[in-house]
Amino acid sequence: MNIDRHNYEEFFLLYVDNELSVPERNMVELFVQQNPDLGKELQLLQQSIVKQDEVVFEDKDSLLKDESFTPMQEQLLLFADDELPLTEKMQIERLLATDTAAAGEWKILQQIKLQPDAGMVFPDKRSLYRTEGGSV
Repeated sequence: MNIDRHNYEEFFLLYVDNELSVPERNMVELFVQQNPDLGKELQLLQQSIVKQDEVVFEDKDSLLKDESFTPMQEQLLLFADDELPLTEKMQIERLLATDTAAAGEWKILQQIKLQPDAGMVFPDKRSLYRTEGGSV
């Protein structure tokens, strides 16, 4: 395909985006030499290209979330799930009454634990059970 004054814009855009082969690039450059009034348009297009800055973030590991729990957080999780022996439950209850940091952690855990809505009742629970047919 040849470049002319009717299709030069497409060639200019491809030229600026570096999407032309070497012979096609040479054809555009020759066309601009023959049509200097359109050379200014090509220059404007070339000036519109924004160069990407090289951005390097040195401390990528700082973006990773720490998945470990403190012993207190682990105990509070077990307490929330009712998985502690009675003696440890009592210790946690005393800790929550005296330690503001532990009480704050406990408050956060209580906010994320889902509580069932006792107000919702399905009247026909028996219909939810699967019944087995007779043996064959």
